[in-house]
Amino acid sequence: MSSPVLVVDDDPDIATILCDRLRTMGHETLTAHDGQAALLLLEQELPGRVFLDLVIPKINGIEVLRRIRKEWPDLPVIVMTAYGTISRAVEAMKEGATDFITKPFDTDHLKIVTEKALERRIET
Repeated sequence: MSSPVLVVDDDPDIATILCDRLRTMGHETLTAHDGQAALLLLEQELPGRVFLDLVIPKINGIEVLRRIRKEWPDLPVIVMTAYGTISRAVEAMKEGATDFITKPFDTDHLKIVTEKALERRIET
């Protein structure tokens, strides 16, 4: 069994939908609803990949990404963004995000991004 996938989103409906889709693809999931909880969870159980919303409470997604890159530089981080915040996704890519997906999620694209992130983790 591969490492779990951490989903970080403050919208419980979006987090639930994403976790359900990931579980359907055979992945165990963990959930955090703010940046501080995400970082604490990362210290307790390092996941195989992270899906990270950029607009989350306590510690924003960009800062969480920066801290992940500092502590776990090889951990794949897929940024989640709404269509209106593509420029923020580009900023996140510059900060070291592995990839990004837009909300609402396209199941086929989600599967491709998830597999690609896993391959990058294995290669490093």
